[in-house]
Amino acid sequence: YFFLFLVERIIAIKMKTIILLLSVLFVSAAFAEQRIPIPTAPEGVTVLAGNPQVRLEAYYDLACPDSAASQKTLYSIWDKLSDKINFSIHLFPLPYHYNSYILNQGATYFHENFSTADYVKFVNYVLENQTKYYNGATVDLTKPQVKAQYAKEISSNFSVSYNDFYTALNTRALDLELRTAWKYGCSRTVTGTPLFFLNGVLIDGADQFTATQWTSFLGQYVTFNEEKA
Repeated sequence: YFFLFLVERIIAIKMKTIILLLSVLFVSAAFAEQRIPIPTAPEGVTVLAGNPQVRLEAYYDLACPDSAASQKTLYSIWDKLSDKINFSIHLFPLPYHYNSYILNQGATYFHENFSTADYVKFVNYVLENQTKYYNGATVDLTKPQVKAQYAKEISSNFSVSYNDFYTALNTRALDLELRTAWKYGCSRTVTGTPLFFLNGVLIDGADQFTATQWTSFLGQYVTFNEEKA
């Protein structure tokens, strides 16, 4: 009997040890590093602050021709939308556009250092002039040379110095901020650009919408004034 009692005690002690270890592991996992970084502020840049009940979100890659086409279409009805919706732009650099990360990092810099109007102007400008940063256009350039070309162009067209902009393209903080934006997009199953969400729900086929189709679609949720038609 004593032997059986001793075996039972040993088993009980081992079970308690296992439970304790599992508890420690569970607590450690609960407080482990966040898998998807939580942004320090809501991710994206709100470029139209109209009706907060109708929130349109766009995922753009500034090196993506389809993003350029979609933003051009939306911008053609910008005045009509301005007081009707809340519109945010998210940056989502695509890896197969080799200079995408550089272009989008420049937009992150503008968001942090200039007005919203300047940010929109910058995004529109880069989208309209993206062809010079396509893969084929820069095949013979190194990454520092691409950054230098980008900084020269932006400093020639905006009120920012070459040195400030070029330095920003090599700043760790902006690099991490754009990484967080990209990971956030991935967490929402964004796999390409442009993609659009309305009140958090993916809009099917919106990347192909014309201005008329956008007006018709959003007209289900807001009333447009005739004088802005």
